[in-house]
Amino acid sequence: MISLVFLMAVGLVVAVIGGVVALGLLAAVLGGEVTAAGEDAGPRPGIPDTIRRHSGRKRLP
Repeated sequence: MISLVFLMAVGLVVAVIGGVVALGLLAAVLGGEVTAAGEDAGPRPGIPDTIRRHSGRKRLP
């Protein structure tokens, strides 16, 4: 017979994994919105082009 403690442990592991996945999806959605908003905003005054060009993600050729 499967013990109640084992079932509770499995449930806890599943809940933790589900929480991590949910937080990852939330971070991806919010990160995408922030990135999209930054790209739509255009150049910001006071920031040299060299800094703006070399910041952020690397672009593939």
